[in-house]
Amino acid sequence: MRTSRHDHTIFYIRGHNLLPVARLFAYAYCMEHMPHPDTAFKILTAAQWAQFEADGVFHGAPVDLADGYIHLSTQDQVQGTLDKHFAGQENLVIAEVDLTLLKDVIKWEPSRGGALFPHIYGDLPMHAIMGHLIQIKE
Repeated sequence: MRTSRHDHTIFYIRGHNLLPVARLFAYAYCMEHMPHPDTAFKILTAAQWAQFEADGVFHGAPVDLADGYIHLSTQDQVQGTLDKHFAGQENLVIAEVDLTLLKDVIKWEPSRGGALFPHIYGDLPMHAIMGHLIQIKE
């Protein structure tokens, strides 16, 4: 059965509203067809950055290893990530990552507040770093 209410078409099967299912399909479509930024940011401690420079590859911070992927943030998400996960920490490095070089291992997944975050399912090679800045708090 199909009804229309306020310019929204809603489908019902045996009394069940399928609008949530339609939203999931729309979300899946957007995940594959909507453009994402070409760059994202990885926040590292000074020690993690030094090891990254020495090795030429970053395997992940403890939280990344525990979750099975390397967490990144878009430009709009960096401050929220700093506030939530790095509050009070000093000498952080914010590295800009070229996602176009990692497209086969990047997945955009919902996280904080339902926002899509880029996650690397693999290692982060140094050649994918476009630049970095050291955040020093005194």
